[in-house]
Amino acid sequence: MRHNILPEFQNFLISRQLVPEKNVPFYANWVGKFLSFLNLNRNIKEKSTLPAFIEQLKNQGNVKDWQLKQVEAAVKLYKEHFLG
Repeated sequence: MRHNILPEFQNFLISRQLVPEKNVPFYANWVGKFLSFLNLNRNIKEKSTLPAFIEQLKNQGNVKDWQLKQVEAAVKLYKEHFLG
């Protein structure tokens, strides 16, 4: 089941079988949240954006450690493979 969040990224993940298809919407959702975070925090240096986003999620207290790892993997796939 795919969502409308970043459909091109979702298709990219599926076509290259980079993550299990059932996880694709979650990866897209995390990247969407990361992009929103970037828009609200334009003053953060590029190298610090992912650590700052992960720190914000940790501070919310409702994100599990495995989800933080999924966030990191999703954003790296987006930045290094999809955009790169």
